[in-house]
Amino acid sequence: MSQHSNRPARTRQMAARFAMAALLAVGSAMSPGLVHAAKKEAVPAGPPPPKFSKPVQKLLKASQDAFDKQDFVTSLSVAREALAAASTDDDKRFAMRFVYRCAVSQKDWPAAITGLKEYLASGLAEDDEVLRYTRVLTQLHLQVKDFPGALEWYQKYLPMAGAAATIDDYDTAASVALNQKQPLVAAELLQTFRAQRGDGALTERLLLLMNTAYYRAEKPADRRWVMVQLVTRFPKADYMHDYLNLLLDGSTDERTYTNAFRFAYSQNLLKKGSQYTDLAEKLLNQGSPSEALEVLEAGVAAGALKPSDTLKSLTDLAKPAAAEDRKATPALDKEARAKQNGEMDVKLGLAYIGQKQFDKAVEAISRGLQPGRVAKVKRVDESQLLLGYSYYKLGRLDEARAAFTEAAKDPRAAELVKLWLAACVPPPAPVAPAEAAPAVVPAPAPAKP
Repeated sequence: MSQHSNRPARTRQMAARFAMAALLAVGSAMSPGLVHAAKKEAVPAGPPPPKFSKPVQKLLKASQDAFDKQDFVTSLSVAREALAAASTDDDKRFAMRFVYRCAVSQKDWPAAITGLKEYLASGLAEDDEVLRYTRVLTQLHLQVKDFPGALEWYQKYLPMAGAAATIDDYDTAASVALNQKQPLVAAELLQTFRAQRGDGALTERLLLLMNTAYYRAEKPADRRWVMVQLVTRFPKADYMHDYLNLLLDGSTDERTYTNAFRFAYSQNLLKKGSQYTDLAEKLLNQGSPSEALEVLEAGVAAGALKPSDTLKSLTDLAKPAAAEDRKATPALDKEARAKQNGEMDVKLGLAYIGQKQFDKAVEAISRGLQPGRVAKVKRVDESQLLLGYSYYKLGRLDEARAAFTEAAKDPRAAELVKLWLAACVPPPAPVAPAEAAPAVVPAPAPAKP
């Protein structure tokens, strides 16, 4: 069964997504020049200036000078001396920042990780720094391919960031969790994103990650929800193929399964020749030979069906049955109108669907669903699905949506209706071409004095 997800190789490349320039930019925000500015001029309405002991202030100045000369080894060594000699909170805060910045400048990622962890653990980090540096730690762990460490810090950062976390943050975190064989953690992270932003914010990529997570965690019911989202929002044959396979879990009755196939066929989402023959066989068994013949011919025309014993056998059954069906339809129509039997009306409607006479199908099925007739209809939900399908084929989308909505009152059809309602969204109105913008006449160059 297809999972439609990239392999863990993508996670091993994740570090490349975080440019070193971004890390350096974070480090530069802690420039020691702030020390001198704070000592030189205090803003009356703002926080008090940092308080440094003289030995540490001298060491920080020496570290800054070495840094300015790009002598990062000396700068880091002196910054560590400053940290060892620190006696005030500001001594420690700025010395720790210097150590981190120097480590980043040397691309010494393990030292940068250790420095940031110590800084956050010290309790000296400003409120805005805690969030920022927690995220930086996720990136630094990715930089050294320490995926367990990256996941640990993502699990700290994402709840802390809330709405400030980006889609890329969740994408990366879920990818790392899958790489670490923790599919339920990946699913939980993505469900948190869904709860915060709503289903509409889930991208195709995030849905595919959820699909992989639930596949590996053996959660087929959750996968079904994901596949419905994928089919409705990003309709592709691969996604429909997986969805149809998930319907084989024993919870879907044969008629609902056939209607799911009918939906896939109507949206050009059948992928394999076997799907065409499976649908044709189901339609034959359920009394729609004309539809079955159409499906087989469409499969051949699409190149999905090649000559085979199965194709020949089904075609040999469908052709005479379809001809007999067409021949018998006028008499069936007359009989159905005369009797108060909604089931007969629905069967007549199905015959008209197979013959592509969708206006007559609407008339027959609608009649069968009327009071006095509907009591004998065996599957009202399926009848509403067929009515909606007929309206859909006629382009009467509002009426199709109404019929599908009625079908959804039966739990057996509710999930399939979501697919149909998404398909019934009318195409956007054509946009009138924009008027050409007037030509811009360049202003004359100013005269020279």
